[in-house]
Formats: sequence, structure tokens, C-alpha cells
Amino acid sequence: MMVFLPNEKAPIAAPIGGLIMSLVGFWGFVKCVRLIAGKKTHGGLITPSGLRLLGWFFLLLPIGGLFTGYFVTHTERALIQTAAYFGIFVGLRALASRRESNDA
Repeated sequence: MMVFLPNEKAPIAAPIGGLIMSLVGFWGFVKCVRLIAGKKTHGGLITPSGLRLLGWFFLLLPIGGLFTGYFVTHTERALIQTAAYFGIFVGLRALASRRESNDA
């Protein structure tokens, strides 16, 4: 509940951040209950569209690094991370298309 209390430094960002953290936590809780309960799932924990959205998030991380100056301060590390993020992006998209083709 402390996340939702008014904050002098960030009166708008604190409640919005708290809401987002609560939603992510609730989503994770639901997924954990599904795993523990052993509910049979046909397509996995995340839908193909969710996998694609998550893949785009990983692709946008290096783009954010360009604007924050991360590539200037940590060039080698940033290039390795960019390659890894691109690999995750491609892998998630392939997994999503494989799941969609299995559903059809």
C-alpha cells in the first residue's frame, strides 16, 4: 500500500508505477497458481500475441539505450546485449508462430 500513498517527489508517477507493479505481480501470481495447480494448458503460459509483444519489448531495449547514452559509456557490453536481445526477439517470434501453426 505504500506505493499508492502520495509522494512529494513524484505525485503522479508513484501511483501509476504502483498500479503497474501490482498488475504485473497479479499476473505473475495467476501464472504461478496455474503452474502449481497443474492445469493443462494447450498453448503455454503466454499467448502468441503476448509472446510477440514481449519480443518487441526486448527489441526496444537497445533503442532506448541509444537515447540514454548507454552505448557511449558501455560500448562492448551494449553490443553484446543488443545481439542477445535481438536473438530473444527472433526466438519469441518463432515460438509464437509455431504455437499459432499448432493451433490451426
